[in-house]
Amino acid sequence: MSDEPEDSKLPPIPEDIAEASRAAGREYTIIGGDGAEYGPRSLADLKRWVETGRADAKSLARTSAANDWQRLDQFPELAECLSQSGPPMQSPARPGKFQAVAVMTLVGGIVSLLWTLIVAWAGLTSLLFVCCFIPSGLYSFIAGILITVQGARLLGQNAGPILPRTASAATLLIVCILAFNPICLVLGVINHWLLNDAEVREYVAAHSRKPAV
Repeated sequence: MSDEPEDSKLPPIPEDIAEASRAAGREYTIIGGDGAEYGPRSLADLKRWVETGRADAKSLARTSAANDWQRLDQFPELAECLSQSGPPMQSPARPGKFQAVAVMTLVGGIVSLLWTLIVAWAGLTSLLFVCCFIPSGLYSFIAGILITVQGARLLGQNAGPILPRTASAATLLIVCILAFNPICLVLGVINHWLLNDAEVREYVAAHSRKPAV
């Protein structure tokens, strides 16, 4: 009777099968279309990204054990999946109406800030007016800062995470009427009207979602 262990009698595992087994247990971090990092994710998650068009051969990823980013077509375990995938899913282009919302949000925030300072300075001659204006003016000033930041970010390239707050910024503009500001009131109403446009709603919904993983 041989004393050799049973394992030594088994045939060697083919290298491609061994590599596939190792890849199945790896975890990956991938850069989404919005520029944000997502992970760690499994190989199955990456394949799902490719199959649904949310990633392609040029998308960047790295394993948990690596420091360098690589294109997905440099991962052998994704070769078959990439060869079967179609073109990446295209997000709707930014509509002109949404661009108008972004511009009016930024302008409204700046107007809110300036209006507060101008009206407060003009009302210094009336102590009663100043006392009545201070609470609403303080709101207008703080809201102006928040709205200005929102508008500036909406005009940027990676506005996805803040898109759901656009309607809130429009509401803040409307409430600036408490500071006797009709300009912000009009801008806020117009923004709400534009945000209800079907094309704008589609754009906001598409860009607000994080890629499915």
